[in-house]
Amino acid sequence: MNRPRVKPEMARRIRLVTRPLRWIAIGMILWGSWEVWRDSRSLPAVSDTELASQAEAMGRQLGVVIGVSTPEKFQAEINQPLVEVLTIRSADPAKAMLALPALLEAMKLYPRELLNFYLSGVFLADSVAVEGNEGAGTYANGAIYLSVSFVVDPEDAKQIALGFHHEFSSLLYLGALNEATPGDLWDAQNPEEFRYLRARKDVLEAAGRYAPSWQASEWYAQGFVSDYGRSSRENDINTYAELLMGDPQELVQLASKWPRIDAKARILARFYATIDDALGAQLRSTPARVFLDDGSIDAVRTGIQISRDTQLQLRDALGAAFSFAGSAAGGIVQKYAVGIAETLETH
Repeated sequence: MNRPRVKPEMARRIRLVTRPLRWIAIGMILWGSWEVWRDSRSLPAVSDTELASQAEAMGRQLGVVIGVSTPEKFQAEINQPLVEVLTIRSADPAKAMLALPALLEAMKLYPRELLNFYLSGVFLADSVAVEGNEGAGTYANGAIYLSVSFVVDPEDAKQIALGFHHEFSSLLYLGALNEATPGDLWDAQNPEEFRYLRARKDVLEAAGRYAPSWQASEWYAQGFVSDYGRSSRENDINTYAELLMGDPQELVQLASKWPRIDAKARILARFYATIDDALGAQLRSTPARVFLDDGSIDAVRTGIQISRDTQLQLRDALGAAFSFAGSAAGGIVQKYAVGIAETLETH
């Protein structure tokens, strides 16, 4: 049959509807072409020896192992087995080299003693997956694993710094137990009807599901600086830590507009300040000082105080028992650690 003729008025309406779609399609093609060009740019060649030398020097400066070769070598250096649920691939030396300066600047924000106590090492990988779910980073047995697969310029490397703040906040949240540790008070800042995801599988899958940035004002009103933070309390804390340590001015601006964000920022800043006086001083040297200016934090020091030796024993024992990796199982470890801590303090 012949194709039916389209009436002039209908043709005009079709053009009105399809014209914007054509421009959108052209824009998507141009954007895709730019992404392909961006990712295909060649980075300066870096030898394994050169990269290893730079990482070793950085490790000596910080007192922490910086792994850039193979996962097996890194695990041997930190004297820990690789957790079975983790899949790690070695990074491109050029990308790892580009990421090192940003990682160094991020880690230098924390007191060396604090890093030495809570962190056994950082490994720069091509890819990081927990139970098959790829992400930008995770942690296990006191070590942090960060993917550098996307790093092709210094601007990308800044994301490595945020990734470190994100993962290190988990180690602090699970290990530095006191009355300031975010818990029920943190949850109370969320909308009354809100509940974090509970199933480990759901939390893991959330890493690839959350990110519709056009809904940001909705998250902010509910007290989340990222939609990813709605997956679990620990992930919520992680996303706040990225800004508290990596972009405090942005957090201050958000807090000035959104009361729930302001409340959570104050809770996390107070928690960090009680962990280490030098870390508190670091926060007071940045715009984040506003989150600590509403009174003394000494009162929270009188609560659950676990000696660092006991904390280390709890962390190692619970980490081994649960083989936890990343944010997915962190809540389980935190629950048992707090319970044990309270028992130790009352007996």
